[in-house]
Amino acid sequence: MLLSRVKQRQGRVFPSKRAMQEAFGKACQAAGIEGLMVHDLRRSAVRNLMNAGVQQAVAMKISGHRDASVFQRYNIIDTNQTADAMQRVQRLAPVKIRRALPVRSVRRGGSR
Repeated sequence: MLLSRVKQRQGRVFPSKRAMQEAFGKACQAAGIEGLMVHDLRRSAVRNLMNAGVQQAVAMKISGHRDASVFQRYNIIDTNQTADAMQRVQRLAPVKIRRALPVRSVRRGGSR
């Protein structure tokens, strides 16, 4: 694996945000990828963590999110995930469709 050949070191990988963005842009250009942004990788990382079953608190620690509402914006759910969840529910508890019975209202405050 390519990363196993990288020497371990401490501190920042890039001296500044601008330097990181420039390096990322050059890497995308060399790979023939257009329109990819660094934050797209963060979103993918969050989705991969959640799809792997990692607890939200742990995923937030890894991704650096401190606010659950911001984290949820990165945790995008697609239609395939929703369909898969519903199929799992059906396998666990098959539902028989019954004719609905009329609901009786309950009076409060005493009886007549």
